[in-house]
Amino acid sequence: MAKLDFISAHEKAPHRIGDLSHELRNPLGAIRSSVAVMKRIIDDKNPLLVESADIADRSINRCAAIISDLLDFTRICPLEMASLPIDRWLGVMLDEYPLPEGISLRRDLASAVDVWIDSESLRRSFLNLLDNACQAMIGDAHSAEQAASAPAGGHVLTVASRVSHDRIEVMISDTGPGIPHASQGRSLHLGPFKRAGHQGRRRRALENGQVYD
Repeated sequence: MAKLDFISAHEKAPHRIGDLSHELRNPLGAIRSSVAVMKRIIDDKNPLLVESADIADRSINRCAAIISDLLDFTRICPLEMASLPIDRWLGVMLDEYPLPEGISLRRDLASAVDVWIDSESLRRSFLNLLDNACQAMIGDAHSAEQAASAPAGGHVLTVASRVSHDRIEVMISDTGPGIPHASQGRSLHLGPFKRAGHQGRRRRALENGQVYD
């Protein structure tokens, strides 16, 4: 009976997530409109209010992106697999990626193999990792900690690929400030929607057409 209840709940989950996402869009739209009105009437002579409104606007955009991701999750689409040269595919994606100001890109694409992948699904995964790495380096409001952590030559986003045993590994690394010492013991217990702006490699390994963290 418990197994049947679990299967039933699992089958209903996408529908419930879809309903929740649509419900969240309505108040988020109202908040977006309210912030837009505030930005029109805020006096430019008050930089603190201007910065706070900008942060609120960016946070709204991030919430909207999360809602879109949830809606994408509810849509079950067949994978469109194809054999692609992974280094060239990564190179094109990186050419199109809008690097934030103050970050330079370093490429070390050395796998030289073709991989059987769903291009669009993998592209979204890598774009999320690139966004997270850039946020770890410069953040939303360029905090004092992030500014102080910047290397002398500026922040560097590194994307590398290599063959390791029977896998293709793609590594994305950044020069962010790292996880605060007080939080390191809790870093492995972050929930699925928490992000740690940490320095270090974010790995995606490809094996038999599957993607692993």
